[in-house]
Amino acid sequence: MTVLYYSPSNAVGGAELSLLQTMQYMKSNGVRVVLAMPPARDDSYYLMAQEATHAIYFVKGMNWISSKEFGIAKIKNWAYNAYKSGGWHITPVVKLAKIILYEGVDLVHTNTTVCIDGALAAKITGRPHVQHIREITGVKDEALFKLKFQGTSFFRKLYANLNSTILCNSYYTLKQSETDFPKEKLKVIYNTIKLPETLTDSFRGGVMQVCTMANVTAKMKNHLLVLQVAKCLKDASKEAHFKFNLFGKLPPAGDLYLNSLQNFIEKNQLHTMVEFKGISTTAEILICNHVLFHTFSGESFGRVYIEAMSYGRPVIAVKGGGASELIEDGINGYLVSKDNPEIIAEALIKLANDSLEYNLLRQNGIAKSKSFSEENIFPDLLKTYSNIINKAL
Repeated sequence: MTVLYYSPSNAVGGAELSLLQTMQYMKSNGVRVVLAMPPARDDSYYLMAQEATHAIYFVKGMNWISSKEFGIAKIKNWAYNAYKSGGWHITPVVKLAKIILYEGVDLVHTNTTVCIDGALAAKITGRPHVQHIREITGVKDEALFKLKFQGTSFFRKLYANLNSTILCNSYYTLKQSETDFPKEKLKVIYNTIKLPETLTDSFRGGVMQVCTMANVTAKMKNHLLVLQVAKCLKDASKEAHFKFNLFGKLPPAGDLYLNSLQNFIEKNQLHTMVEFKGISTTAEILICNHVLFHTFSGESFGRVYIEAMSYGRPVIAVKGGGASELIEDGINGYLVSKDNPEIIAEALIKLANDSLEYNLLRQNGIAKSKSFSEENIFPDLLKTYSNIINKAL
């Protein structure tokens, strides 16, 4: 079996890391793995993908996101994306079709919904195609963006025609997708994680290290909530007992969003409590921190929740999206409101002072994470591939 994975993004994000793990598993189980991805100035993901693949090609697809701009601005946005892709959908589709034929691909798997070029290439070469929904789209409050023609009967018919199966990374994602995507094509296969070989130590007192894992380039991740919670702790004279470590890609100096966060830190004298740490590995982050605090409520799955649980780190997450599916409040984490930083501060104080509570969340989280191991998830995906290919013969 040869599978072409098409990743419209070359970033080192949750969707890309999930794809990387998928490719590693498939390669180790006898699948010939071919990857197509956009070229990038930063070759981090390319270097990571080399060991997980048999061949890598560079293809920049045409953005399938519906621009929120109007008039001339919308035309400029379309023209820019057409230029970047090498000539609208035509060039990337032709490139992908050539790869499919040259590599003898049996099935094409596109990693997100932001591009349909992989599906078009699969269609014209007579190969089955799997689309993977890893984000909420449409006009819902939780949606990150809207796809072209989404919400129309044409959109539903198009996706039904182009896809053998449409994978959803959670039941929350499936439920949100049922209104626009063809229901009969939807199937849930959870994201998976690599379980750590050894567990981290429990919190044994002292300064509680609280981490977030979200790029500071994305305002929607709501880093301000972290600072508001830090302020609540400072106002309660608890500043010496907590340290907030913000991990993730930082924007260039002078960025307006970063400046607003730094101004809040300056105004409220939070320098000793808050630090922007930049990019680090998941293992490095979770070994050195005691609690994960995730402030974004729109995760379609939330790989970061399960990763933290696997390392024995209690999770505090803003309720909504995948968090509400993966976290049982008070059992393997806390679900909190984004509008009440005082309550979140109280939850952190409780975890710092109550070792029984901390260890309860820790042990339940570890148990929960094991259901998302490769051994529990990927055999179903491999079986899905085989069924689709056999049906197409």
